[in-house]
Amino acid sequence: METIDLLKCQEKELVEYCFEHITKSANNPEEDRKCHTLIMQSLFGESETANITLDAPLKILWKITGKCNANCQHCWAKLGFEHSHEEIMKVADEICENNVLMVSVSGGEPFMRKDIFEILQKLKDNNILIDIMTNGSLINENVVFKLKKILNLNTDVVQVSLDGPNSEVHDAQRSVKIFEKAVNAIRLLKQSGIKVRNVFTATPINQQYLIETYKLANSLGVDTFAPAPVFPLRKGKRFENKLDELEYIRQIAVCKQLESSMKTKLRIQVGKRYQFLMNKYFDELDKSIFDTKESRIISLNETNAFMQIDAEGDALPGPEWEKEASAGNVYEKGVMNVWRDGKKWEEFRQKRDLTNCICNECKIFNICKGGNAKYAFDTFGTINMPDASCIIAKSSV
Repeated sequence: METIDLLKCQEKELVEYCFEHITKSANNPEEDRKCHTLIMQSLFGESETANITLDAPLKILWKITGKCNANCQHCWAKLGFEHSHEEIMKVADEICENNVLMVSVSGGEPFMRKDIFEILQKLKDNNILIDIMTNGSLINENVVFKLKKILNLNTDVVQVSLDGPNSEVHDAQRSVKIFEKAVNAIRLLKQSGIKVRNVFTATPINQQYLIETYKLANSLGVDTFAPAPVFPLRKGKRFENKLDELEYIRQIAVCKQLESSMKTKLRIQVGKRYQFLMNKYFDELDKSIFDTKESRIISLNETNAFMQIDAEGDALPGPEWEKEASAGNVYEKGVMNVWRDGKKWEEFRQKRDLTNCICNECKIFNICKGGNAKYAFDTFGTINMPDASCIIAKSSV
């Protein structure tokens, strides 16, 4: 059978391929998340089914510093602030005392903290699953030696950003010369048996190099490659609606075509254009996988089963939310006091009700589940509306 040229084929052919190989795919390889999938996802599911707020978060996304040694074109983190060692360890103690199962450690650049290994050791002494999110530039042989002694090689992951197949592309997006350091970090981590995930943030700067970057990740023995469209927040706002989303879809489709011959597996994030195309050709696709009667009332893991602590200490529903959605500062009030008594999360802790908007009749609801709740909240003042960036919703107005 002739292989379809996904970079040049007709739009309908591209959509049919993506539907079969991306939409229908679980798109959650176990290479870097076996324990997360087996344990965390099942518990998230129990929380959603029972529609309960857990006594403590199962998972915390913890920005341990707002300091960074890069100046990324697309960065949407709030940078600059860093808490003291004593404050950080007090929060670490409380996390460990309350049966949190997983912590994603990020920043800023987490390896800029001199006490990062003490933080990680504390978490691992309490059997917490760890993801570390880094640009890789500060990882050397000594750092990898310490990480190997601390991390569980079967469960824990170091996520290294890789935004291009060479220094010209990667460093143009990062605004500092760190490509060679990032690649060296990946090599050292893999040589030591540590699981590595690469995240590729697609912007107008690098999107045409996505396939080449995937091939580089594979040559380095990376476990998982995770491309995602740029998120339009803070500095990333400059790229809003500037990404060629059709080209991005073609690139991720080619990567999917290559995946079966690759060691490095894919965890793909799509954008609003993808959903629009699925809707456009929906009647010509195999709809048997869809439950058209699926409830438009959704239980949320955000604030019910997990939360983010930003660099300043504000407890937020997730990584893209602003301080206005904070339930309180954990360094001032304590993690569990904020979790139990924090304000502004009342609506989040109820189900997201999309029965009174276009989502109620949308043919591809099974794909997007109403989209990003933040985009709904920012525009409509409630999460009980569709993602305001949704092309389908916009076209119905």
